[in-house]
Amino acid sequence: MMKQLLSRDNLISALKRVEKNKGKHGVDEMPVKSLRAHLLLNWDEIRNSIKDGTYEPMPVRRVEIPKPNGGIRLLGIPSQWKSALRRSINISLDGVDILPWRIRQLPLNGLMNH
Repeated sequence: MMKQLLSRDNLISALKRVEKNKGKHGVDEMPVKSLRAHLLLNWDEIRNSIKDGTYEPMPVRRVEIPKPNGGIRLLGIPSQWKSALRRSINISLDGVDILPWRIRQLPLNGLMNH
C-alpha cells in the first residue's frame, strides 16, 4: 500500500487534482502554481520522511467563515502539499474494502445483550 501511495503516477494524479481545484494556500503560503516545482525539488526528502515515520504535517490555516444566520464557522485550510498527500491517499484507497476493518473497530461491548 505504501509503495502505491508514494508512487510517481499516484503523486502526479493527486497533484493534477489539487491544481485543478485551485485551493487557497495554507500556513505555508505556497500558491498552487508553486506546488509542482516544490515537489520536484523536495520529493526524495518528503518520501523518505513518510517512509521512515518522521514526516510531520504543517498545521492548518484557520479561517472564519460567516454563517448566513449569524455566527461563524471555523475552517482549516491545509498546506498545498498536505492537500496533495491527502489526495494521494484517497487515490490509493479507492476500491479498497475497509468496511470489515471499520466494523472491527466499533465498540460492540454489550450491544448484543439488548
